[in-house]
This record gives sequence, structure tokens and C-alpha cells, in this order.
Amino acid sequence: MLGVNHISISLYDPTNQTAEVVSEYPDHSSVGNVYSVTDPVQSRLLTDKTPVIVDDITRSAIDGKLFSALKKIGIKTIALLPLLTSDEEFIGMIGLHFSTEGRIPPETIEIARTLTSQIIIAMQNIELLDTSRRQAERMERIATFSRSVQASLEVEELLQTGIQGVREIIPSDYASVILYDGVAARPRRVAWQEFPSRIVVSLQGGSFVDLPATTAGTVWKTQETLSVPDHQSLGALQFSGSRHVRSSLSVPIFSRGALRGVMELGNNQQAAYTITDRFILQQLVNQLAIAVENAEAYQQSQRVAQSKALVNDISIKLQQQTSIEQILDVTMKELGQALGAKRGRIRLTPEALQKTDEGSSS
Repeated sequence: MLGVNHISISLYDPTNQTAEVVSEYPDHSSVGNVYSVTDPVQSRLLTDKTPVIVDDITRSAIDGKLFSALKKIGIKTIALLPLLTSDEEFIGMIGLHFSTEGRIPPETIEIARTLTSQIIIAMQNIELLDTSRRQAERMERIATFSRSVQASLEVEELLQTGIQGVREIIPSDYASVILYDGVAARPRRVAWQEFPSRIVVSLQGGSFVDLPATTAGTVWKTQETLSVPDHQSLGALQFSGSRHVRSSLSVPIFSRGALRGVMELGNNQQAAYTITDRFILQQLVNQLAIAVENAEAYQQSQRVAQSKALVNDISIKLQQQTSIEQILDVTMKELGQALGAKRGRIRLTPEALQKTDEGSSS
């Protein structure tokens, strides 16, 4: 219909200022080839966003990689049409290649532009479908995360589940949870994962976190979410975890309205986290904080119940004894077992010994 001998579709990479061939017909093994878009012809396509036509590339002064490849397959005339989104963003180009030299008829360009518009619409529909699918998968992971943290009343298990779940929802190369240690009066890293196969949870053995000039310290001070797109840039804060991290996301952990700690994610890629990631991570951390708070309350109630049961059990045994020596012996034995002590000692004052003797003689 268009009299085209060869056609190709290339997608634009704004980071490297290149275009990669993703499709062609007929096949000349060009798919995967990457071309610079900084030469005069293609840069004009990128700047003006209008079709660029070269009547005879064999006589063109431009001798770039693209022209060289086309000359090898006998192409003489080309028309490059930009692929533009509805926002006029340049995302690639379509190349119409002819083996004959001469002027390309205007109606051919118009038909090609119409086809280009249809291609753009199809690509955007596919992108919307993929985006919807990814969002649905992410929402399902968030729901799974919520069920997981509600299913446990063990703090250690919750921290492990939390880190694993967060990394499945927000891809990261590093993750850690920092909680305030009330005994040491310092923040302590209680859970972290630097390698996919290993999550470490240590409520008492984790390292303390130095706060000054770090991401965790800034969040601790401001009590607000912090995102650092590039830790290698001049003046960037130091990441509190791994030194290999390029970008990071840190959110505060609140418990009953008070700052309890910080959760941090790190990625080896620059600017890896979006504004959506920030909101999702804060939501996940809030759920994890509530689950940890409930687990700690449950464990505390269990300890209180066990203590009361132990006291009642010892009291019953003491009431069954008939002498001071037996009472002291039972007391030492039961307390030793309850506390895990290997040795124990009871000291009585002279006054207590005297009363003991008087009670025995009477």
C-alpha cells in the first residue's frame, strides 16, 4: 500500500539519548540495535516532533550508524515519523525505508502518520493494561501482608514477616527496622535483610544506630518520611544501613502516637522510589506497628498470668509444710526452678531466728 521496502519501530531512551529497534519487517537482524539520536536528522525529529525525510541517504553527508545499516540493505530514501503520546512526549519513531531514491508522495506520509497514531493508541492501551495488572498484583500483596501480620503474636516473627512482605511489595536491595531500646536509651537495629535469602531478627543483639547526619536520624528528628534519590550526590545524607545503597526510603514507626522507631528501604539503583512507594510503605509500617504493639501486650499479659500462677502454686505448697525448714526449702526450690537459678541463699536476721525458735518451742 505504501510501497515501503523496509519498516522499523524504535523506542527512545531519554537517559542515554538513544533509540533501540524493537521491531522490523522484513527481518534484517536489526532488532536490538541501538542508535544515537544526537545526529542532525534524528535530533531534529526529537526537537521538532515532525516527520523527517531524507530523499537519498547515499548522498547524505551524515554517515551515522543508522544510515550505514540502511545502506547495507539497499535503502536510499527514508522517512522518520515520531511516536508521540497524548502529552506530546517523544517515545520513539517509525522508519519507512525505500530502495528507490526520490521524493516521497505526501499521501504516503499522511497514511503513515495515521497508522502511527493507531500504533500509539495501541501501545498506550497495552501500557494501561499492564499498569492495571501491576496495581492489582500490588493490592493483593498488600492484603496478604495485612493478613500475615495479623496472624502472629510473636514480635520476632512479625518483624521477619514484615521485612519479607515489604520487600515483595516495594522491591529493594536492603531493608531494616530500627526500634528504641528503653534500657539502653538508644535506637537499635532489631531486624534487617541485606541478602534475599537471609533475614536477621535480634531484639537485644542488634547494633545501635548513630543518628547524627543519617537518614534514620533525620526521620527521628522530623518524624516525617524521607526519600533520598541519590546518596552519591554532593551533600546527601548518609544511609543508616548498607553502604552499597544508592537511593533510600525511610519512614517513622509510631506506637500510640509516640515515635517508636524507623523502617528503612535501600536500592542499588538511583531514584528507585516513587511518591506512591512512600505512601504504601507508611501504610504497611502502620499495620506492622499495631501488630507489634498487640504482640507485646499479649506477651506481657502472658508473663503476668504465668507469674500469678507461679505465686499461687508456691503459696499452696508452702501452706502444706509443717516447719520453717520445709517452708524455706520449698521456697528455694520453686524460685530456683522458676528463675533458672543454679544456686540460692536465704538470710534470716537474729530477730527472725529468735522468733522462729520461739514458734518451734511453743
